Amino acid sequence: MTDPRIKLARQQIAKKGQLVTWRQIEDGMPLDPTKPWIVAESEVLEYQVSIVFLPDTRFNFQGSKFHPTTEVPTGFGVALMGAQEFIPKIKDVIIRNGVEMVVRNLRTLSPAGESLLYEMELGE
Repeated sequence: MTDPRIKLARQQIAKKGQLVTWRQIEDGMPLDPTKPWIVAESEVLEYQVSIVFLPDTRFNFQGSKFHPTTEVPTGFGVALMGAQEFIPKIKDVIIRNGVEMVVRNLRTLSPAGESLLYEMELGE
């Protein structure tokens, strides 16, 4: 049974957030234990998730750059995602409006040991 706090976090993030593609690349496992350098192909997993994107106030304009024709910062960013069926990892990729962003830092809010919310720092 899903914790009601997880359900609430997902509902609020879906309401206020943006639907994006979350991409994970699972490294291939060795095909033969005596030849660990021969591995199976990597598997790419994609999920559709809602994420809330926030301006990162920890970095001022010196830490980000601007898109050439706008005043929209394109460098660092912070995002919030509710708990999902998968476990997010650093170096996973988020595709938002056709732009790939890499998860640079990941913190988990997990009261009583159950993951509830993920806070991510994103980069290009």
